[in-house]
Amino acid sequence: MATPAICAERPTQPLGNAPLCEASALQRLPGEASRWLVADNEIHDRLFLFERTDRGLRVAAASPTLPLDGQGRPRDIEALALVEQDLFVVGSHSRGRSCEAGDKRKRRHILRTRPAKGHLETIARVSGREAIDALQRSGATVVDCLAALFVVPHPTLARETCEALLGAERRASAERCETFNIEGAVGVGEPGRLWLGLRSPLVGGRAALLRLADGASELRFDAVSLIDLGGLGIRALAQAGGHLYGVAGDTVDSSRSQLWVGELPVPGRRLPAARVLEALPAGAEGLSPARSGAEAVAVTDGQDPGEDPSRCRKPAGQLTVPLALP
Repeated sequence: MATPAICAERPTQPLGNAPLCEASALQRLPGEASRWLVADNEIHDRLFLFERTDRGLRVAAASPTLPLDGQGRPRDIEALALVEQDLFVVGSHSRGRSCEAGDKRKRRHILRTRPAKGHLETIARVSGREAIDALQRSGATVVDCLAALFVVPHPTLARETCEALLGAERRASAERCETFNIEGAVGVGEPGRLWLGLRSPLVGGRAALLRLADGASELRFDAVSLIDLGGLGIRALAQAGGHLYGVAGDTVDSSRSQLWVGELPVPGRRLPAARVLEALPAGAEGLSPARSGAEAVAVTDGQDPGEDPSRCRKPAGQLTVPLALP
């Protein structure tokens, strides 16, 4: 990526309070200038509703609840994205903190909802179980990966993506776990389609953007695009003014976060290198443009409550950043 235009890191202010401690994604509600939803990757039964004021995001009166039973909700929510009028709630599909791949880690889903008064109406659910099983199966081949994750005919760059995914599975360890990990999502095009961004693994040194197959009930992709983020992965995605914006970070830890801008994904294309706009606080995980498109709100991860359930050990944070053009 190009050298950052701004090097100084902007200060953050607290975002809400316990139980919201580990903010992982946010999205402005459709047609609304001041109402925003925030996800916590440790809380699976609800999103948190905020109102934007001249002092930043402030807790609103109600918190929508995801209207599915405990087995159907996305786990480890890492992205929220609007596609037309529908809100996609995206689980990471990643392994655990120590790179464990037990059955609990496979309960990753993508939920398609429609915001309604006081709740989220369920439209559809996409299960990642079959895809994750295929990647983690002993002796899995590229052919297995292609069959499980991609439509037929297989899109351009699908084979390279599968090679990277299977290589990451073979190398996985508690010290460095770079297996399949979704952390970004964005609606692109007319009519809108959902593109997912991988934090890991990288594909030939580039971050992968995968387009969800239309109408899929299992995790299937019908297009791949790759973007050069200077060896970093995708932590968040957004679009504004015909450009793709995002947060880039290390594929394993949260030591670096950068705001970047680049071209919108194009099926089968290796996109030009993104331009870094500025450094963000470590742990930045969510990004959503304001209605004007001239700025965005980013959220940062905190730490869950310790012995006192009413207080975060470290509060989640928020900051406003300008969205400069490439």
